[in-house]
Amino acid sequence: MNAMEVTSPTLSAKMKNRENANKIRHGSPKLQEVLRERCRIRMRERRSEFLNRRRFSRMSISSDTDVLGDIVRAELNYIADTSLDPAVNPFVSSEIVQLDPEEAVVLESEIIQEEAQWIVQEYEKMMNEELEFALAADEQIDEVICPICQKCNLVQKENRIDCKSCNFMLNCSISLRELKSLINNHVDNHSVQCTETPGFLSIPESNTSSLLIICDKCSTLSPIA
Repeated sequence: MNAMEVTSPTLSAKMKNRENANKIRHGSPKLQEVLRERCRIRMRERRSEFLNRRRFSRMSISSDTDVLGDIVRAELNYIADTSLDPAVNPFVSSEIVQLDPEEAVVLESEIIQEEAQWIVQEYEKMMNEELEFALAADEQIDEVICPICQKCNLVQKENRIDCKSCNFMLNCSISLRELKSLINNHVDNHSVQCTETPGFLSIPESNTSSLLIICDKCSTLSPIA
């Protein structure tokens, strides 16, 4: 009686899985690129999901890897079921089972690492863009157009705020942001009792000026700074 080689179904599936992965890894570069491209498409479709979870600390690196593994295996299954031509698809008639971590397919690991790095790069890119936006918005908050000439922004130098267009100058210890807040508050308070648009007056003093809000209609004359 001839000796028979006995192989368990699970071991057989794992061997087929490894064999098929090796065929792709050492086989057609075109097929490898198709697999990578399909994984990239799936990742980009879920970009917002990945970045939002990472932003709010709801997804760890291990969770990233788990999800990426699911995506890669799903695409492996798709390729396995797409073509019955062995010349085109080396996965013909093979079943893709969940990989044993100790026998992970090299190609799958490579793609997971590539896409995990892409997630990190996209997250860093998003954070840098948000930082740039916040800095730009912060700069806009500090921008105060000269209330006297209405032509250019005021500039702060140490304890002095001045206008290069009309030579308005204010010696004070407040910042541009604080001055903008004072001006807006006075304008808002005036609008409560008067529908006329107020104006501003600069009264020169020794080496500085005083800024007042004025209105001819309601006779407002109030110092701002």
